[in-house]
Amino acid sequence: MRLKMQLQTTTVLVLLIVCGSVAAASEMPGWAIVLATAVVAGVGSAAADFLRWAPSGCLFFVFAFAVSAAASPGNMKISLIALTAGGSAAITLLVTLAGGAIGAARRRSGTFSPHSAGHASLPRLPLPVISVHASVCFIAAAAAGMLSLGAGLAHPYWAMVSAIVPVAGSSTAGQLTRAVHRLVGTFLGLGVTALILLPSPDVAVLIVVLAFLTAGTELMVARNYGLAMLCLTPLTIGMMFLNDPQPLGPLLADRALETCVGLAVVNVLIVLTHPVRHPDERAENPG
Repeated sequence: MRLKMQLQTTTVLVLLIVCGSVAAASEMPGWAIVLATAVVAGVGSAAADFLRWAPSGCLFFVFAFAVSAAASPGNMKISLIALTAGGSAAITLLVTLAGGAIGAARRRSGTFSPHSAGHASLPRLPLPVISVHASVCFIAAAAAGMLSLGAGLAHPYWAMVSAIVPVAGSSTAGQLTRAVHRLVGTFLGLGVTALILLPSPDVAVLIVVLAFLTAGTELMVARNYGLAMLCLTPLTIGMMFLNDPQPLGPLLADRALETCVGLAVVNVLIVLTHPVRHPDERAENPG
């Protein structure tokens, strides 16, 4: 079951990376990329909910397409990008197969613990809830991206990612809490970013730091999203510095503003759609 899910999601991610790279190479206008990313958000949310993919939500799909589409179009080799993405996906699947084989061997030897069985399947959501999640992701991503473009901000996909991150929560309170984690974690993470990048570290040093930040993100993202943002924020900006060094102040300000834009949009939609996503609560509290 886990291998089937990983095969499905990695295939989608590879296709989205290739499609985003094609969009960048063809120099699609910003508004078209925003709308395409919003479609990815809506369809990805519906697919993840309906097929019970874990982790839930469309975050990785939006990130795969939007970051690829935002890349510089100069000297892009789509075949090389597809080969790299496909190779990474193949390695991931091989690791999953190896893990399954080890688990089978442990079961046969009697040393297998039920707690190490992996993630349980997520419950199947009602179709109306799936539709609302998908609609919120599409509208939030499109609105946040267009607002960022209209304001002249340089990285609209940052606002779009912030706008879809909270939707994966299972309750309105959980979604709003996730939005707070994104906001507070991002602002604290910007401080960490400044501490790392202001001294202008050598490339080798920066690569080592980014490796530790990647590990920190992976360790914390499933436990506390706010703490994970302390690593993810400098990781994202640091990777940009490796490819395209630029003034740090405007970049940090852009990240802060776009995060606020995306979260403001999605919080309004979360509150407005609460009665549809949780009709039982409305029935229990008619007054």
